Amino acid sequence: MKVSFKSFKQVVNAITKSEPAKQAATAITRNTSPSLAAEAPKVRFKKYPATDVFEHSQTSVKTPKAGKKVSESIIKVDGKNITRPLKEGEKIKMTLDFTDATGKTKQANVIFSFIKHTGQEQVIVKIPDKKATIYAQINPKYANIKNGKDYVFIENMYSESFKGGGTLLHQAIAKRSKDLGYKGRVMLDAAWNSHLFHYKSGFRPANKSQLEELEELAQRAAEKGKRIRTDYLGSMTLFLTPRKAAKLMATKKTIMSS
Repeated sequence: MKVSFKSFKQVVNAITKSEPAKQAATAITRNTSPSLAAEAPKVRFKKYPATDVFEHSQTSVKTPKAGKKVSESIIKVDGKNITRPLKEGEKIKMTLDFTDATGKTKQANVIFSFIKHTGQEQVIVKIPDKKATIYAQINPKYANIKNGKDYVFIENMYSESFKGGGTLLHQAIAKRSKDLGYKGRVMLDAAWNSHLFHYKSGFRPANKSQLEELEELAQRAAEKGKRIRTDYLGSMTLFLTPRKAAKLMATKKTIMSS
């Protein structure tokens, strides 16, 4: 059966003027029309203080009572300190206290230097009278878009010959972050089997489920008394908060030969 243009137009008009079509048009109008935007229900979001990514879920830092001794950093800057990202030819030298396997207090030498073409900084830790390769590469100014704060970002780090050498790097980099005005904030992407190593130094993920998983793995490793594999976790972004950084910098690490 053939339908004339006139009758076809009548059918279209009948469909568009039907009640379901009117309801659909009303819904679309409410979602797109600025004049009706006020009719939309207002959603209230829980406000957290402008702090680190996950600090709102942790215990707040309590102000020390009067007369109470506060732990100080065991890291000292030798010579001129530079409180901004380094430029070509500039270096920063630090000394870091640690104890050796016999319990004797010693000092490690830490050198921050500028890396050409990248604008990043290299960190080298030298243990007196020992041949060890302990170094890291950092981005001295990494802006975290999630909270608008600046961090020192650890691009890579390497430690061999000494157990505890990596923690010395963590301490030195946290000190550098504090000197830069970031209050010790540091970021890194943990991979392979490094997750629990960074966790032990105070680094934590922002994701709650990841945090719970790392806590469980750390407890299991402590019960077994040995390292456990975490490479299946893949890459995981971890953060060091000012509170954790202060605790890390006040801890004298024991260095033992591998």
